[in-house]
Amino acid sequence: MKKECSKFKSWLKKKGTTLAFVCYESNMININHNRWWIDSGSTIHVSNILPGMENLRKPVASEQCIYSGGRIISHVEAIRTCNLVLSSGFVLRLEKTFYVPSFSKNLISVSRLAPLEFCFNFSSSGFTLINK
Repeated sequence: MKKECSKFKSWLKKKGTTLAFVCYESNMININHNRWWIDSGSTIHVSNILPGMENLRKPVASEQCIYSGGRIISHVEAIRTCNLVLSSGFVLRLEKTFYVPSFSKNLISVSRLAPLEFCFNFSSSGFTLINK
C-alpha cells in the first residue's frame, strides 16, 4: 500500500489512530535451517538441505509445487530419500522427501511415519519416536 494512500489514511482517521502495525513471520527470525521439526500437520517430509539424500529424482507435474500456511507456494527441485541420523544413532529413513531449498524448516511428517508403525510420545520435556 502506498504511503500517501488517501483511502487508507481516511480509514485510520475514522478508526481513531494514525498507526498501523504489521508483523510477518517473526517466529522465523533465528531458525537453524539444518534442524528438523516434527510436524503433525504436514502430509509430506520437506528438506531444505541436500546432504544425506539418495535416490534423487525430478518431481512429476503434480509434485512441482507445495502449498504451505497462508497459501504460500514453494517450488520443489527434487524428491528423494533422506537418511536422518538421530542422537540415539538410529537412522530414520524418510522416503519421498521433497527438496525445497527456499523452505525455512525441515519437516518430518507424522502422518507419513504413522503407517510404518512408529509410535510418537509428545511431553513437556520433549518428543520420543519409537520404532516397533
